[in-house]
Amino acid sequence: MPYIYYLPPSSSSSSSSSSSSPPQPSRKSLAILAHPYAPLGGTLHDPTIQHLSHTFRTTLGAHVVLFNARGAGESRGRTSWTGAGEVKDMGEVVRAGVGMVWGEEGEGEVYLVPPSYILISHPLSVTPLLTFFRSASFTSALRSLLSPSPISPAPRSARVLALWGDRDSFTNVSRYRAWDAEMQALGAAEKWEGVEVKGADHFWGYGAGGREVAQVLCERVVDWVRRGRDGRWGGGGVGEVG
Repeated sequence: MPYIYYLPPSSSSSSSSSSSSPPQPSRKSLAILAHPYAPLGGTLHDPTIQHLSHTFRTTLGAHVVLFNARGAGESRGRTSWTGAGEVKDMGEVVRAGVGMVWGEEGEGEVYLVPPSYILISHPLSVTPLLTFFRSASFTSALRSLLSPSPISPAPRSARVLALWGDRDSFTNVSRYRAWDAEMQALGAAEKWEGVEVKGADHFWGYGAGGREVAQVLCERVVDWVRRGRDGRWGGGGVGEVG
Protein backbone atom coordinates (compact mmCIF):
# COMPACT_ATOMS: atom_id res chain seq x y z
CA MET A 1 0.00 0.00 0.00
CA PRO A 2 1.45 3.42 -0.92
CA TYR A 3 2.12 5.98 1.80
CA ILE A 4 -0.95 8.27 1.81
CA TYR A 5 -1.31 11.76 3.23
CA TYR A 6 -4.77 13.31 3.62
CA LEU A 7 -5.43 17.06 3.82
CA PRO A 8 -8.91 18.51 4.52
CA PRO A 9 -10.17 21.76 2.95
CA SER A 10 -8.37 24.73 4.45
CA SER A 11 -10.20 27.08 6.81
CA SER A 12 -8.17 29.96 5.31
CA SER A 13 -9.79 29.63 1.89
CA SER A 14 -10.49 32.80 -0.01
CA SER A 15 -14.19 33.39 -0.53
CA SER A 16 -16.48 36.11 -1.80
CA SER A 17 -18.49 35.87 1.45
CA SER A 18 -17.49 37.35 4.79
CA SER A 19 -17.29 33.90 6.37
CA SER A 20 -13.87 32.44 7.11
CA SER A 21 -14.98 28.96 6.08
CA PRO A 22 -13.80 27.52 2.74
CA PRO A 23 -16.06 27.85 -0.32
CA GLN A 24 -18.39 24.86 -0.44
CA PRO A 25 -19.16 23.16 -3.76
CA SER A 26 -22.57 21.56 -4.25
CA ARG A 27 -21.07 18.25 -3.14
CA LYS A 28 -17.83 17.18 -1.52
CA SER A 29 -14.88 17.09 -3.89
CA LEU A 30 -11.67 15.11 -3.70
CA ALA A 31 -8.41 15.81 -5.54
CA ILE A 32 -5.83 13.01 -5.73
CA LEU A 33 -2.42 14.30 -6.81
CA ALA A 34 0.21 11.95 -8.24
CA HIS A 35 3.83 13.09 -8.09
CA PRO A 36 6.50 12.98 -10.86
CA TYR A 37 8.55 9.89 -11.74
CA ALA A 38 10.03 8.42 -8.54
CA PRO A 39 13.43 7.29 -9.88
CA LEU A 40 14.14 10.91 -10.81
CA GLY A 41 13.32 12.12 -7.31
CA GLY A 42 9.56 12.56 -7.51
CA THR A 43 7.65 12.41 -4.20
CA LEU A 44 4.56 14.00 -2.68
CA HIS A 45 6.85 16.83 -1.56
CA ASP A 46 7.40 17.95 -5.16
CA PRO A 47 7.00 21.77 -5.24
CA THR A 48 4.40 21.73 -8.03
CA ILE A 49 2.35 19.08 -6.22
CA GLN A 50 2.49 21.12 -3.02
CA HIS A 51 1.47 24.29 -4.88
CA LEU A 52 -1.51 22.52 -6.46
CA SER A 53 -2.47 20.93 -3.14
CA HIS A 54 -2.62 24.34 -1.51
CA THR A 55 -4.73 25.69 -4.39
CA PHE A 56 -7.25 22.84 -4.28
CA ARG A 57 -7.67 23.17 -0.52
CA THR A 58 -7.81 26.95 -0.19
CA THR A 59 -9.29 28.21 -3.46
CA LEU A 60 -11.53 25.29 -4.40
CA GLY A 61 -12.41 23.98 -0.93
CA ALA A 62 -11.50 20.41 -1.89
CA HIS A 63 -10.24 17.50 0.14
CA VAL A 64 -6.76 16.47 -1.05
CA VAL A 65 -4.95 13.15 -0.98
CA LEU A 66 -1.22 13.01 -1.70
CA PHE A 67 0.74 9.78 -1.85
CA ASN A 68 4.17 8.37 -2.49
CA ALA A 69 4.13 5.79 -5.25
CA ARG A 70 5.99 2.52 -4.83
CA GLY A 71 9.69 3.19 -4.43
CA ALA A 72 9.20 6.83 -3.45
CA GLY A 73 9.66 8.26 0.04
CA GLU A 74 8.13 6.08 2.74
CA SER A 75 6.46 3.66 0.30
CA ARG A 76 7.91 0.20 -0.11
CA GLY A 77 8.76 -1.59 -3.32
CA ARG A 78 10.27 -0.19 -6.46
CA THR A 79 9.05 1.56 -9.58
CA SER A 80 7.85 -0.89 -12.20
CA TRP A 81 8.87 -0.71 -15.85
CA THR A 82 5.35 -1.26 -17.18
CA GLY A 83 3.17 1.02 -15.07
CA ALA A 84 0.89 -1.91 -14.17
CA GLY A 85 1.88 -1.86 -10.51
CA GLU A 86 1.34 1.88 -10.30
CA VAL A 87 -2.14 1.51 -11.80
CA LYS A 88 -3.00 -1.00 -9.07
CA ASP A 89 -1.58 1.33 -6.42
CA MET A 90 -3.66 4.22 -7.73
CA GLY A 91 -6.78 2.10 -7.33
CA GLU A 92 -5.91 1.56 -3.68
CA VAL A 93 -5.27 5.28 -3.19
CA VAL A 94 -8.65 6.17 -4.74
CA ARG A 95 -10.48 3.70 -2.50
CA ALA A 96 -8.66 5.02 0.56
CA GLY A 97 -9.35 8.64 -0.38
CA VAL A 98 -13.05 8.00 -0.93
CA GLY A 99 -13.21 6.32 2.47
CA MET A 100 -11.51 9.28 4.14
CA VAL A 101 -13.90 11.82 2.60
CA TRP A 102 -17.22 9.97 2.39
CA GLY A 103 -16.75 7.23 4.98
CA GLU A 104 -18.99 4.19 4.76
CA GLU A 105 -21.27 5.90 2.24
CA GLY A 106 -18.38 6.61 -0.13
CA GLU A 107 -18.77 3.51 -2.23
CA GLY A 108 -22.30 4.51 -3.15
CA GLU A 109 -21.71 8.24 -3.61
CA VAL A 110 -18.51 8.11 -5.64
CA TYR A 111 -20.33 6.58 -8.61
CA LEU A 112 -22.57 9.64 -8.77
CA VAL A 113 -19.60 11.90 -9.51
CA PRO A 114 -17.70 10.99 -12.70
CA PRO A 115 -13.99 11.71 -12.26
CA SER A 116 -12.05 14.37 -14.09
CA TYR A 117 -8.37 14.09 -15.01
CA ILE A 118 -5.55 16.62 -15.18
CA LEU A 119 -2.35 15.75 -17.05
CA ILE A 120 0.57 18.08 -16.32
CA SER A 121 3.65 17.93 -18.56
CA HIS A 122 2.68 14.44 -19.70
CA PRO A 123 6.00 12.93 -20.94
CA LEU A 124 4.77 12.05 -24.42
CA SER A 125 8.17 11.53 -26.01
CA VAL A 126 9.56 9.26 -23.30
CA THR A 127 6.45 7.35 -22.20
CA PRO A 128 7.45 4.26 -24.24
CA LEU A 129 10.76 4.13 -22.34
CA LEU A 130 9.11 4.64 -18.95
CA THR A 131 6.66 1.79 -19.60
CA PHE A 132 9.06 -0.61 -21.35
CA PHE A 133 7.35 0.08 -24.70
CA ARG A 134 3.89 -0.72 -23.33
CA SER A 135 2.47 2.79 -23.55
CA ALA A 136 -0.25 1.77 -26.03
CA SER A 137 -2.56 0.68 -23.20
CA PHE A 138 -2.35 4.11 -21.58
CA THR A 139 -2.93 5.88 -24.89
CA SER A 140 -5.94 3.65 -25.51
CA ALA A 141 -7.35 4.40 -22.06
CA LEU A 142 -7.13 8.15 -22.70
CA ARG A 143 -8.78 7.83 -26.09
CA SER A 144 -11.59 5.76 -24.58
CA LEU A 145 -12.33 8.57 -22.12
CA LEU A 146 -12.78 10.98 -25.00
CA SER A 147 -14.51 8.71 -27.51
CA PRO A 148 -16.29 5.91 -25.62
CA SER A 149 -17.39 2.91 -27.61
CA PRO A 150 -20.68 1.04 -27.14
CA ILE A 151 -18.69 -1.90 -25.79
CA SER A 152 -16.82 0.01 -23.11
CA PRO A 153 -18.41 3.42 -22.56
CA ALA A 154 -16.56 5.96 -20.44
CA PRO A 155 -18.39 8.15 -17.93
CA ARG A 156 -20.35 10.70 -19.95
CA SER A 157 -19.19 13.63 -17.85
CA ALA A 158 -15.53 12.64 -17.44
CA ARG A 159 -13.25 15.46 -18.57
CA VAL A 160 -9.53 15.77 -19.25
CA LEU A 161 -7.35 18.87 -18.89
CA ALA A 162 -3.80 18.73 -20.28
CA LEU A 163 -1.25 21.45 -19.54
CA TRP A 164 2.29 21.77 -20.86
CA GLY A 165 4.98 24.42 -21.23
CA ASP A 166 6.50 25.55 -24.50
CA ARG A 167 9.96 25.01 -22.98
CA ASP A 168 9.46 21.44 -21.78
CA SER A 169 12.81 19.66 -21.61
CA PHE A 170 11.44 16.16 -22.32
CA THR A 171 8.81 16.70 -25.00
CA ASN A 172 9.04 19.21 -27.85
CA VAL A 173 6.20 21.70 -27.97
CA SER A 174 5.34 20.62 -31.53
CA ARG A 175 4.66 17.11 -30.19
CA TYR A 176 2.28 18.52 -27.59
CA ARG A 177 0.47 20.58 -30.20
CA ALA A 178 0.05 17.56 -32.45
CA TRP A 179 -1.27 15.56 -29.50
CA ASP A 180 -3.72 18.32 -28.66
CA ALA A 181 -4.98 18.38 -32.25
CA GLU A 182 -5.30 14.58 -32.25
CA MET A 183 -7.43 14.60 -29.09
CA GLN A 184 -9.62 17.43 -30.39
CA ALA A 185 -10.12 15.49 -33.63
CA LEU A 186 -11.89 12.78 -31.63
CA GLY A 187 -14.84 15.14 -31.47
CA ALA A 188 -14.74 15.58 -27.72
CA ALA A 189 -14.40 19.35 -27.37
CA GLU A 190 -16.61 19.25 -24.27
CA LYS A 191 -14.35 16.65 -22.65
CA TRP A 192 -10.81 17.61 -23.72
CA GLU A 193 -8.98 20.86 -23.08
CA GLY A 194 -5.34 21.50 -23.89
CA VAL A 195 -3.45 24.49 -22.47
CA GLU A 196 0.04 25.59 -23.47
CA VAL A 197 1.80 27.93 -21.05
CA LYS A 198 4.42 30.23 -22.51
CA GLY A 199 7.71 30.30 -20.64
CA ALA A 200 7.08 27.11 -18.65
CA ASP A 201 9.42 24.13 -18.66
CA HIS A 202 8.84 20.62 -17.31
CA PHE A 203 9.28 21.73 -13.70
CA TRP A 204 6.75 24.59 -13.59
CA GLY A 205 8.52 27.47 -11.92
CA TYR A 206 11.50 25.62 -10.55
CA GLY A 207 13.35 25.82 -13.86
CA ALA A 208 12.71 28.20 -16.76
CA GLY A 209 10.02 30.82 -16.28
CA GLY A 210 10.31 31.37 -12.53
CA ARG A 211 7.51 31.06 -10.01
CA GLU A 212 5.11 32.97 -12.29
CA VAL A 213 4.43 29.89 -14.42
CA ALA A 214 3.40 27.88 -11.37
CA GLN A 215 0.84 30.57 -10.62
CA VAL A 216 -0.47 30.43 -14.20
CA LEU A 217 -0.73 26.65 -13.89
CA CYS A 218 -2.86 26.89 -10.75
CA GLU A 219 -5.03 29.65 -12.20
CA ARG A 220 -5.83 27.57 -15.28
CA VAL A 221 -6.64 24.53 -13.12
CA VAL A 222 -8.97 26.59 -10.91
CA ASP A 223 -10.72 28.09 -13.93
CA TRP A 224 -11.22 24.63 -15.49
CA VAL A 225 -12.58 23.10 -12.28
CA ARG A 226 -14.99 25.98 -11.72
CA ARG A 227 -16.27 25.88 -15.29
CA GLY A 228 -16.86 22.16 -14.88
CA ARG A 229 -18.89 22.75 -11.73
CA ASP A 230 -20.96 25.33 -13.59
CA GLY A 231 -21.44 23.12 -16.64
CA ARG A 232 -19.44 25.44 -18.94
CA TRP A 233 -16.98 23.83 -21.37
CA GLY A 234 -14.17 24.92 -23.64
CA GLY A 235 -11.53 27.54 -22.91
CA GLY A 236 -8.28 25.92 -24.03
CA GLY A 237 -5.42 27.79 -25.63
CA VAL A 238 -2.23 29.48 -24.54
CA GLY A 239 -1.57 30.74 -21.03
CA GLU A 240 0.56 33.85 -20.67
CA VAL A 241 3.10 34.52 -17.94
CA GLY A 242 3.25 37.92 -16.32
